[in-house]
Amino acid sequence: FIDILKEEDTIRIYNAHLGSIHFDYDDYTFIAGEQQEGIEEDIAPLKKVVSRLEKGFQKRVDQVAKLKEHVITSPYPTIVATDMNDTPISYTYKQFSQGLEDSFNENGSWVGSTYIGSIPFLRIDYLWHNKAFENTSFTTINKRLSDHKPIVGTYSLTR
Repeated sequence: FIDILKEEDTIRIYNAHLGSIHFDYDDYTFIAGEQQEGIEEDIAPLKKVVSRLEKGFQKRVDQVAKLKEHVITSPYPTIVATDMNDTPISYTYKQFSQGLEDSFNENGSWVGSTYIGSIPFLRIDYLWHNKAFENTSFTTINKRLSDHKPIVGTYSLTR
C-alpha cells in the first residue's frame, strides 16, 4: 500500500494480487474438453485440476483474511485494487465485500469480464473502496495488455 497526501487528506491505496491456480496448458486443454482420444477414462487430469483449484482456494482464504484485516483497520480513506483470481460468487469475494464497496457493482456494465484467457467472461479483478469514497465511474478497458483487461475507477471523497 501507499499513503498519498491530497491537500489536507491522506488516502491509502492498496494493490494486491491473490494466489493463482497455476493451471498449465494440459489443464486448460482438459477443462476445454480437448483431451486426446482415450484420456476421458483417465482420472489423473481431473484430479490434477481439482487439486490445483483446492490449493488456490485455500491460499486465497488465508490471504484475503490478512489483507482485509489490514484494510479495515486503515485510518485513512481507502481504495483497493486487486487481482483476486476469484469470481464474484467466491468465498474470497464475499469476505472482502463485507465492509467494502465493489466499484463495478456501482458503475460497471454488462458482465465486466477482466480475464483474457481460455475461460471467457471471468471477472477476477476488482476496485474496492470504503465509505469515505463515492465511486463516480468505472470502466473495463477492452484492450489486451496482458491476460487481464485494465479497469479504471474515478472517486471523490465524501467526507
